[in-house]
Amino acid sequence: MGEDYGFRLRGPNPTLERSSPVLDFYRESDDVIAQNDSRIVALKPEEPGTLATCKSVTRFITALNVDELEAGMRFCFESGKGAIALVEVPRNGERSDFLDLAVQYLGKR
Repeated sequence: MGEDYGFRLRGPNPTLERSSPVLDFYRESDDVIAQNDSRIVALKPEEPGTLATCKSVTRFITALNVDELEAGMRFCFESGKGAIALVEVPRNGERSDFLDLAVQYLGKR
């Protein structure tokens, strides 16, 4: 995900789009930001990346600092409309102008 790009989480195939007010998540400079009532939860290493876990954890944040992300970190992303995905920083990902993220749609709240 490059700067000024993001995605709407509405189903199993979110696509990258240029930043706009309708996106759920977008990258601005060094942050991935949740908007439109969307939220993010950083999972602990021992927490499974399941729909049940993403529905139950409540450590909500509205942004991730790209410089603090490490390979293997996992997050629950929830859109303001209740769609939930597991987002992982790939273990073989490199930091560059683009942020590699693996997005797996899990379902709805």
